[in-house]
Amino acid sequence: MNPITLSVIGHAFAATAEEMGVNLYRSAHSTIVREVRDIATAVLDPRGNTVAIANYIPQLLNAIDPAAAAIAEEYNVSTLQDGEAFVVNDPFHGGQHINDVLLFTPIRLDGEMLGVTCANVHHLDLGGGAAASNARATDVFQEGIVFPPMRIPLTDDWRSSPFGKFLGANVRAPRTVLADFDAQIAACRTGEARVRALAQKYGADAIAEFMADVQDYGERISRQAISAIPDGEYHGEAYMEDDGTGAGPFYVRATVRIAGSDMTVDFTGTDLQARGFINVPWGSTLSSVRTTVVAILGITHMLVNAGSMRPLHVTAPLGCLLNPRWPAATRARTSACYKIFDAVNMALAPVLPKQVMAPGFDAQTGISFGHRAGGHARILSEVLGAGNGALWCQDGADGMIMPLTNGQNTPVESVEIEFPFLEILRYGLVPNSGGDGEFRGGLGMERAYRILNDDVTFGLHSDRHRHGAPGLFGGGTGAPGACLLVRDGTAHMLGSKVHESLRAGDRLVVRSGGGGGYGPPERRTAERIERDAREGRQVRGSPIAPPVDSL
Repeated sequence: MNPITLSVIGHAFAATAEEMGVNLYRSAHSTIVREVRDIATAVLDPRGNTVAIANYIPQLLNAIDPAAAAIAEEYNVSTLQDGEAFVVNDPFHGGQHINDVLLFTPIRLDGEMLGVTCANVHHLDLGGGAAASNARATDVFQEGIVFPPMRIPLTDDWRSSPFGKFLGANVRAPRTVLADFDAQIAACRTGEARVRALAQKYGADAIAEFMADVQDYGERISRQAISAIPDGEYHGEAYMEDDGTGAGPFYVRATVRIAGSDMTVDFTGTDLQARGFINVPWGSTLSSVRTTVVAILGITHMLVNAGSMRPLHVTAPLGCLLNPRWPAATRARTSACYKIFDAVNMALAPVLPKQVMAPGFDAQTGISFGHRAGGHARILSEVLGAGNGALWCQDGADGMIMPLTNGQNTPVESVEIEFPFLEILRYGLVPNSGGDGEFRGGLGMERAYRILNDDVTFGLHSDRHRHGAPGLFGGGTGAPGACLLVRDGTAHMLGSKVHESLRAGDRLVVRSGGGGGYGPPERRTAERIERDAREGRQVRGSPIAPPVDSL
């Protein structure tokens, strides 16, 4: 295909994936989709290989290929018919954690299979042992309904199908969950319509040629970037402090091997799987490595497809933290995924010092509340931003929802309107939380709540509450996170993995930490030091962060 046509159709496919996502979050009901945009949308070829992805959650986008591969082990993807779909969330057969449900629908024109659409949504609730995130879970059955790769009917009245009835009967907030699933279907239907229109304009053969060529182009770009790294073997490690059951730490150890235009990431030596809910299923491990390497190599999302992943090879022993045996709990796998991000960055830092970043807080601070009133359950799920690590040329970003997940802020107004059982007392950056350095680590964030009703369930999954993010090349350590409950005038530190029943009058403070600094602090310019002090971000000689109980 000539380069101009390839570019024109390529941009049309990218726009299609983006429009799928826009239609999804604009029609969704839950805040985790509508506000945070915890979604992924993509277009695949008839064999289930990604061709175009939208710019939403990288961790979910790069997990679509493993999920499609798991489906292909049981079904011939190209036989999927109009009015049917594949669905999966099984962490041990292509899924991530239970809440992330992937839906695949066919794109057909005059009976010919053109491709497949995919929408991945973090659903608010899928049953399990708690209305909020269940930090006590020790197996997947306590986390919710498991959908192995399944072929289901997906007609307009899907809610009346066995799948729809089963789903609605096993979740606490069926109105919200089913509405989000409607939005997920609408996203796939959008992709189907747009690709069919392209095939009618350019011809089905041109679409097939484009799908093959763009993947080959993605492979060439990846190989070119990998070839620029010196051949050799490089090592890095990072760790989770605990798994919520009292066990830990859990180390992730990465060996990165570069041989010409191929990269192998080997996690041999990583600690065994945890009893708690921090285990990383294989699809998430693949996705985390892919997302990390794409970021380091600087491959734009327009060229991230199944082809660009061909030079990347990943191994992890079965039974370790990053490839657990069934039926391990995986709800809080994202924080452990960030240890993959850190370990690979640390491994490549000596040879790519200007392409890696210092460790950020790099632990997802996932907050959830559940409350039932008037026969209807309300469930709030949100993610608190934190400090990114610094780079060789700039400070780390403040209050970000970290590189793997890339979600957005949940506005205070949206929370208080929709969830009348709580109010937000304070929300902002934490001064002095970024690690010192020639370039400073990003600042963490803090969210303080007052609980207004009894019987509110609170869940938290995070990490780095005991040790902050280390700096790189002489940079300082960022502040750790914290979670504090104030009840009847007495403060209680709750830790980083929490399942707690709250009552009216309780105050809760959840804090994320800062990122590590890059380079020796004495090399920081006077201009940057003065600006930090003027803006209230970082004041030398002050505590690394103010007390968490300063309500």
